[in-house]
Amino acid sequence: MLQQKEAELAAMKARIQQQNAKLMQDKAAEAEAHRQQQAAAKREREEKEKRKSRLEAGFLEALTKAKQQALEEAATRKIPFADDAEVQRVLRSKSDYELLQLPQGADKATVRKKYKEMAVALHPDKCKVEHATDAFQRLVRAYQILAKYAR
Repeated sequence: MLQQKEAELAAMKARIQQQNAKLMQDKAAEAEAHRQQQAAAKREREEKEKRKSRLEAGFLEALTKAKQQALEEAATRKIPFADDAEVQRVLRSKSDYELLQLPQGADKATVRKKYKEMAVALHPDKCKVEHATDAFQRLVRAYQILAKYAR
C-alpha cells in the first residue's frame, strides 16, 4: 500500500511538473507575442513618423516659396488707403463687377484677390475718408455675391 501511495505521489509530482512546464511555456509564448506586438506597433509608429516627416518637408518647401512670393509682392505693391474719389466710385458702382473693376464672369480667385486688395484700402479702421464704412460694406456685399456664383 505504501508503494502504491508513493507511486501516486510520484505521478502527482510529475503532473504538477508538467503543468508548471506548460504554464511556463504559455507565459513565455504570451510574453513573446506581446513583445512582437510592441515591436510591430513601434515599427508602425516609426513608419507613420517617416511619412509625416516627408509630407511636412514637401509642404514646408511649398510654404516657404509661397511666403517668399507674398513678401516680394508686398514689397513691390504698396496699397495706399482709398481716397474720396475711390470711395465715391465704389458707392456709385452699378454692378458688383464694376465695383471690383473686373470683367463679367471673372473667376473666383481673381474676385477674391481684388476683394482683398480693395478691402485693405477701404477698411474703415484705416481709411478715414467720409463714407468709407458704407463703401466697405458695399464691397463686402459685392464680394459675397460674386464669390457665391463665380467659377
